[in-house]
Amino acid sequence: MKTRILSGIVLVIIMASALVCGSWYLFGLNLMIALIGMFELYRVIHMEKTVMAYAGYIACILYYICIGAGRDEYLLLVLAAAVMAVMAVYVFAFPKYRTENVCITLLGLVYVAMLLSYIYKVRTYHDGIYTVWLIFAASWVNDTFAYFTGVFFGRHKMAPKLSPKKSVEGGVGGVVASAVIGGIYGFLVSPHMSGVIAYPVVTFAAASFIGAFFAIQYMVMPDRVLILGRDRNLYVGNSAPVESKVVLEDISLRTAYALLSRRYDIQDDRQLKMVCTPRGLSQAKAYLNDTQELFEKRMQFQEIENCSVEYSANDGKYFSLVKGTARLTGIYFGYPYSQKRDFALLMRLERSKDDFELPFKVAGMKLYEEEHIDG
Repeated sequence: MKTRILSGIVLVIIMASALVCGSWYLFGLNLMIALIGMFELYRVIHMEKTVMAYAGYIACILYYICIGAGRDEYLLLVLAAAVMAVMAVYVFAFPKYRTENVCITLLGLVYVAMLLSYIYKVRTYHDGIYTVWLIFAASWVNDTFAYFTGVFFGRHKMAPKLSPKKSVEGGVGGVVASAVIGGIYGFLVSPHMSGVIAYPVVTFAAASFIGAFFAIQYMVMPDRVLILGRDRNLYVGNSAPVESKVVLEDISLRTAYALLSRRYDIQDDRQLKMVCTPRGLSQAKAYLNDTQELFEKRMQFQEIENCSVEYSANDGKYFSLVKGTARLTGIYFGYPYSQKRDFALLMRLERSKDDFELPFKVAGMKLYEEEHIDG
């Protein structure tokens, strides 16, 4: 805790100094934070050191060079070039990368690098030394007052299923407090401003109100995380309590889809590495290796049609059972065929020790399969 507090104080001093000094000091710090943010985002799906990730880093640097040189007319061109470069990597390296890699690369550029750049851009405007502080003040005040208002006066749930602890009263308190503080801040700095911004009190209060209002959607998502959907696409979602039914079911379904949704011409264990411990991964790969020859011989494709999850948690031990039906298609003796197979995947889950991994991983598994019989 002491280390975190000291680190926080140092970072606040560095950031405050950069905001006061502006110029290339703030520009360099802004660029460095953007690159670190992109690196950590890519690290979530273990692609931080890939060619596609480096395309994102280069695009970020070029984007900031245009901003630093005052050539905003080239920003859209840089973004378009980044899209083409990432797509080129995807095409020429296929099937090494998937669509989620393309999405997360561009998400890092837009969501992290581009949005962060507005701290520097606002600072370069007239009276930017005053207005840039509003970005941080409105955010901090909103979060702080929303929390305390919710604790003392919260009665009505804002999003009971998504975030049970957030209340309507907390959201309103955060928004109102942001507007009030924004107005007070505008009143205090207005004598020192050049007059470019008309009515600073009203303008700052309105800006804080609007920013806090739209921030409510993030208040009901206390821990933003990247969710790898069962359709193999990436989504931004919220993390439920670590040991909740939602989390355990999600990990179980991820594993089932990673193991059983497959095709004969592509062997990719990256998704299994995300959801399995080394022991669990070895068991999964043993199953895949044992059946790969048959898949190739019959050019088989397999996908899960439907499934359900059952789980149990007792004395720190977690087990789950995914049951469902998978459809298998392929070619046998020159003729196409299709059949259904019932499966039951029993898994033992363990808590992860790394914050950059999923909260649980599969440490062991047993798969049962049989031909599906209708009726």
